[in-house]
Amino acid sequence: MSTSSKLISFIKAQMDTAKFKYDITLSSDDNTLQGSAPGLPGGDEKVFPQHINVDQYYSPNYSGTISGTWFNLATPDDYKVEVYLVTDDFYLQDTCDLSSNGRWSTSKAIGSGLKEIRLVQLNADKTTSFVEYPYSHFVNYTARFFSLTDAEYLNAEVPVFDVGNGQYIFYTNKVYPGLKIAKLLQRVRRAGAFEYDVVGLTGAETNIHNGRLPSSFLIPANDPSYDKDGTKALRKYGYMLNSRSWLYDIGLSLLTFTASGDYNLCQEILKRLSVEQNSDGSFDFSYDNYIGALFENYVRTGAVGWVVWGMTHYMLKTNDKAQLVMAEKAGDWLLAQMVTDPTDKRYGLLKGGNGVYDDNYAFTDTKIEWCSTEHQLSSMQGLYGLLKVTGNQKYQRALDKIHRNLIDTLFDSDNQRFYQGVSSDGVDKSWALDCVTWAGMTVINDKIFNVDSTKLLKTAQSIFSVNDALVTESSEQEHFNETYSSTSPIAGFKPYSDRDGGYSGSPKIVWTEGTLGYIALCKKLGNTAEADKYLSGLEDLQNLPNSTGGIIYATETYASLPWEFHTWESVVSSSWLYLALNDVEAVFPQIPFTNDLQENTIEAANSDLGYYHDNLAFLKAIPEFQVSKIATTYTFESPAVDVTWKLEVGTSISVPSSDNIVVYTIKDGKVSNNLDGIKKILTENKVFSFDGLDQILGKIAVKIKNGSIWIDTADGSGFTLHIEREHTEVNKVQVTENFEIAITIKFHKIVVTTPTEVISNYNTEVEPATNFNWVAAGVVVLLVLGIVLVPGIGVLAEGTFSGLGGFLELIATI
Repeated sequence: MSTSSKLISFIKAQMDTAKFKYDITLSSDDNTLQGSAPGLPGGDEKVFPQHINVDQYYSPNYSGTISGTWFNLATPDDYKVEVYLVTDDFYLQDTCDLSSNGRWSTSKAIGSGLKEIRLVQLNADKTTSFVEYPYSHFVNYTARFFSLTDAEYLNAEVPVFDVGNGQYIFYTNKVYPGLKIAKLLQRVRRAGAFEYDVVGLTGAETNIHNGRLPSSFLIPANDPSYDKDGTKALRKYGYMLNSRSWLYDIGLSLLTFTASGDYNLCQEILKRLSVEQNSDGSFDFSYDNYIGALFENYVRTGAVGWVVWGMTHYMLKTNDKAQLVMAEKAGDWLLAQMVTDPTDKRYGLLKGGNGVYDDNYAFTDTKIEWCSTEHQLSSMQGLYGLLKVTGNQKYQRALDKIHRNLIDTLFDSDNQRFYQGVSSDGVDKSWALDCVTWAGMTVINDKIFNVDSTKLLKTAQSIFSVNDALVTESSEQEHFNETYSSTSPIAGFKPYSDRDGGYSGSPKIVWTEGTLGYIALCKKLGNTAEADKYLSGLEDLQNLPNSTGGIIYATETYASLPWEFHTWESVVSSSWLYLALNDVEAVFPQIPFTNDLQENTIEAANSDLGYYHDNLAFLKAIPEFQVSKIATTYTFESPAVDVTWKLEVGTSISVPSSDNIVVYTIKDGKVSNNLDGIKKILTENKVFSFDGLDQILGKIAVKIKNGSIWIDTADGSGFTLHIEREHTEVNKVQVTENFEIAITIKFHKIVVTTPTEVISNYNTEVEPATNFNWVAAGVVVLLVLGIVLVPGIGVLAEGTFSGLGGFLELIATI
């Protein structure tokens, strides 16, 4: 069997790890839980009733008299049969004498409901003692009922009764709040002692019938973390890792099954995800494959990005868009994580999600405010997929914004890598492999910000490479591995480096997932020889003793936080290897970024204006307009008739002493401002304050390497904002591009004149520029509208813009 065939077989087998030996069922009402376990071996060891039987099984639906036989009692008058209906308590319905003919029967009809029949002995003090039930029960099988709230609590352990005709039942009236779970346990003898294995599991809200998910790891049964029950595992309920599926792994499985043509499995996974999706559009970081979502709202942005990319990649390959609404809802959640305050260090990036675990695995339900580089890279895939499937340009604009701010904020040009992330306190400069290799694939199509992915590849080679790793067995809990071993050194890459602070004591291991990310970057750069150098070693891992065809996640276990690396066969590593061999373009597709300086097109301008129109609250009531190469005047009747739009502007603006007040000067991309000039031009208009204007216009100015932004009046009826950009051609001839927007404000009417292009050609040998930055110019139209027309705002001071219908978020796309 080939490497790829073995990988697919392994991943498919992981789809079945949540299946138990017996498919038990569970039903409930307000007071009872009732289960059945069809298929148990009827001939297995049982305890049989010694003194009474029933004529038939009296199910909860039965109503009528109940009867049976008695035997082997020397003094039958000392015994009675009691019949109960079981609800919140046991309610005695009738007491039956044992007749001399060997029979017993109720004297009246018993109503429907769960029934319990008992043989009891009469005591001298007129009390009774339980003797037996009229059904046989298994010796080696028993059932447990649990309720799940903040943890899993055992409510009852009960026998499994054989009630005839292949029906095996169990029940309890110990019902408590929380998710109701039933488990069937089998007693087995190992090493001279009895142990109990969970061979059936179900719950009132289990989701496995909606579709399977791939368990992320194949954990050996002797590993301390292995336990299908969850009651013996190292940690509390929710860490049954052998039946856990991480969302990132689900996304990779969708990519892998799409590449292998197993579309039916993709459809099954998508159906299951549609059930698991949270109401806000997000998905949990991981799921129990049988029960589904658990009690902790642990969500990570990057993982959501991966699963959205897996969904949309499948849609692009098959044109099956049955679950597009689910993907779009998740995409909207991703967009909602963007930081929109331009004064924030995290501006334009996506926040992390929700939920934190401490070193003792205690959970805190809190929003994650930091922005991880890995999350940006992963989420950009999902947004790109939605762009390709839907054509909705809001995803392109988000990609452009994340792209620019990722590089502006997190690119370490000195060391040719990306920082690990940023919080409101500053940049996290820790060294992580995926912030080099994954980032290298994301920006491989970058033609403007001078990020060279070949240099990132060299950074990975010099900082993260490991050439002498061995897979060795260990019984130490922190490094436990008694299953896999190798005799030859393995070359690859470690996940972290202690260089320049950040991490300390990071493990020197070959991280197979990360090594495959390096291989993928090599392939995308055309360096197949370098990729093949490591591929062959990873393929050899399939042949380790005891391997089932998957690839182990790491060459050595580091079980505790913050590492959590294990020597287990892994779906994520196996998927990466399959894709590296068969469809490397399925990971980190080349995203076209449209807001680079070269993209000065009419289409880009109109796309940007459309975005503002859709998102600025006060523009939604105004018809859309289109930018064209010919200057055009648009007149919009304001729909407002109240004081909200009654702004005293126009002639109230005084004519400044100078007709050319420079607001900003830009030199080599650095901006200096003249806020006094802004205040001067509006000195007679007390309703506006521009303390925060530098934070807004600065986002425009950074697009201009050299030039200025200045203001003059418009014949007393308004003012004109000018952007003047200067650049030098190859032959040192300077060409100045002037973009002007003239806005005349009148009561209940807005007249907007689109930008015109003025080119001063100082040398006829230089071809006149045919394109200029319509995007930036179009933004200024809306910028000025934003300054003067926001309804209900009297003073626009610094910080005020956060409430202007998403205004700052929009300016970020400039």
